[in-house]
Amino acid sequence: VRTLTIIGAALAEGVGLFGAVIYMVTGNQLALIAPALAFLAILLCMPTRGRLESLLESLTKESY
Repeated sequence: VRTLTIIGAALAEGVGLFGAVIYMVTGNQLALIAPALAFLAILLCMPTRGRLESLLESLTKESY
């Protein structure tokens, strides 16, 4: 789970940085959509309290 979160956030960050570079090079404001979407994707990848609690429950059930 943690590995997928890190990989997903890294992929989103790459897309966001690419869009930011395209904006700086071309000045095209449409390129700013990529960093905005990347920011949202990273927020969605972050674990919430509920996800962490369910992960802990599943891990403790597997150990018994």
